[in-house]
Amino acid sequence: MWLGCYAQGDWVRIAVRCRTTAVVAPTAAPTVSIYGTSDTPILDAGGMAPSLVGTVTGVFERWVRLGSGYPAGRYTVRTSWASGGNSYAVLQCFDVMAGDAAGGVTGLTFYSRPHRDYLVLARDNGTLAARTNPGV
Repeated sequence: MWLGCYAQGDWVRIAVRCRTTAVVAPTAAPTVSIYGTSDTPILDAGGMAPSLVGTVTGVFERWVRLGSGYPAGRYTVRTSWASGGNSYAVLQCFDVMAGDAAGGVTGLTFYSRPHRDYLVLARDNGTLAARTNPGV
């Protein structure tokens, strides 16, 4: 299943509905591993949280931030779970394009001082950055 195309610094939602021949509640929460171009996982066996609790059976999700550990390229997601003594897995993929590992700008303010002007930026990862002498 194709999850989409993302920029570095974005969040990707990885979701699965556990099913064999019918929808099932797995014996334990599914685990997710993300692989790049090599066989070494970038995210290995991370747990997934239940989603839509009390509404739908067997739906789990995990949000993953595509930071500096995810350079541009294609990634494969393997989600696995067990039910009734059998193991199951689902493969998904997504692409990461160029972007900023610090994430997008979520806040911006102009700050003027006598010696220079600043633009102060708040980013997705909680950091602040300043740009000096902005021009229009």
